[in-house]
Amino acid sequence: MVTGVLTLAERSVRSLMTPRTDISWVDLEDDVGTIRAMLIETPHSFFPVCKGSLDEIVGIARAKDLLNDLAVNGRITLRDALRKPIYVPDSIAVLPLIETLRRSRGQLVLVVDEYGTIAGLITPIDVFEAIAGEFPDEDETPAIEALDDGQWRVAGHADLHELSRVLETGLFDAEIDDFATLAGFLMSKFDGLPEVGAILELEGFSFQVLAVEEQRIALVQISRALQQELYIG
Repeated sequence: MVTGVLTLAERSVRSLMTPRTDISWVDLEDDVGTIRAMLIETPHSFFPVCKGSLDEIVGIARAKDLLNDLAVNGRITLRDALRKPIYVPDSIAVLPLIETLRRSRGQLVLVVDEYGTIAGLITPIDVFEAIAGEFPDEDETPAIEALDDGQWRVAGHADLHELSRVLETGLFDAEIDDFATLAGFLMSKFDGLPEVGAILELEGFSFQVLAVEEQRIALVQISRALQQELYIG
């Protein structure tokens, strides 16, 4: 936690946010059953409410208000009661971001790139996890899962800062400002999208690609190289 606090100000918002591809949002053009199932199955308090596209945001709403609206009215009618979205640029420093989150009163904040396209979203819990480590939901697999001694199963979206702390290595330090996730780091080393089973050896660690999904590395097994002991006698 001390390390997390000391390095927090140096981190980019991209290393903290949920990327665009992983954002759960309510599409007003979906049927009622699809919306209800998504709200029940996805454990978030707030959702962007959009019309057809994530970039066509109508507002931000609480999950419980949306579910109540569906139960009472059979459709989403809360457009006038939706919260106004809060946007921050992806270049914002972490300390001003924390102040924005404080003013948001628990609401999610949307991150936009230089072209105004939504790049991700961030919540107060994301900042907390950057300090204290990951707090996965009950049905969520941790991004970094320790296996046997010296082995880890790691999601491609795992944060490089957190992974560096877990592995107790400076392997990522030189490029930690260029890549937010393990997947981004490895794709740069493979010079593209690797095939399942591909292995990369770096500074005493072995990275084996276990799964590739939607043109990105989804799962990796990391092994620490066995140290050879020298016996004299």
